[in-house]
Order: sequence, then C-alpha cells, then structure tokens
Amino acid sequence: MVKFIHGDCGQPIGTVDGTDGDLLAKKLEMMIGQFCDDMKRALETGMLGWRSSSMLGVSTQDALNVVADDPSPTNIVAACDEFSSYVQWICSD
Repeated sequence: MVKFIHGDCGQPIGTVDGTDGDLLAKKLEMMIGQFCDDMKRALETGMLGWRSSSMLGVSTQDALNVVADDPSPTNIVAACDEFSSYVQWICSD
C-alpha cells in the first residue's frame, strides 16, 4: 500500500513504496478537489481570496477570483480552461 509524505502545507511531496505516477495521481486528486471547492465557494459567496497552501497555480487562482467578482458563463469557462492548462503543465514534467 502506498503511503504519502506530506509537506508543511499538507501537499504530497513523496511516497513510501509508491511511484512517481502514484504521487502525480494524488496531487491531481487533491488539485481537482481544491478547484471544485474553490469554484463552488466563488459561485456561492462571491468571495475567494488567496491561500498560501493552494495547490492551484496563480493564474488559476486569479481566474477563480474573477468568477467570484463576476460569475458569468464566460468567466466560469475561462477559469476551467486555465485549470485545464495548469493540469496539462503539471503532467508534462
């Protein structure tokens, strides 16, 4: 069974008895959850802000803040596109 090593902010930084693929899968799982939670918060409350423990890139976080300010379909799609680009960048390493 894979065990994950987490950094100070709770982000997975390594594994015990796991592969690089296991670590990437865990990071993606956490990033997707965080993106969904942040999108929901932006839409429901109109507020988001910045968290130092965020696993999302700065441009994704900025796009989510735009959604919080103006939850138009265009801004929501733009935030999703930005997140998709960030995931592709993470996976290209």
